[in-house]
Amino acid sequence: MKKIIVSVVLIGALLVGCSAHSNVSYTFNVETGDSIKVELDTSDSDYKLRADGSRFIVNEGDNDIITGIFLTTEMYAQYETAINETGTVLESDGYIFYEYDGEAGTERNILLMVPDSETGVIMGSREDEETVREVYSRLSLTNEK
Repeated sequence: MKKIIVSVVLIGALLVGCSAHSNVSYTFNVETGDSIKVELDTSDSDYKLRADGSRFIVNEGDNDIITGIFLTTEMYAQYETAINETGTVLESDGYIFYEYDGEAGTERNILLMVPDSETGVIMGSREDEETVREVYSRLSLTNEK
């Protein structure tokens, strides 16, 4: 009987110590011929991921936080040039995180190439820097081809 009680207590302790992990993903067949999987870690958050045609959107409630579109390598190069001319780079470490003052206000955007692919992504947001960083840290993009 003591073994059963100890086992139940240990199992209960393990379950309490474990946190739930959840995510949602979509895979896009993009213009470059790549098959790009966009995955969002939704654990302990109200963030949602949805597909809108060839775009992906991360939202919280009715508020769209980040909208992402896929780019060819040529389009990526054009964005990179424009960022260097008109944007303020906040971070450049495998991706470019930058601010741009546009007609709708300050945008905080991320430009990157999906690893092992011919596909770039630009993600745009009008949210504050901390929110954009938080959402970006929950995203992963991979080439499934």
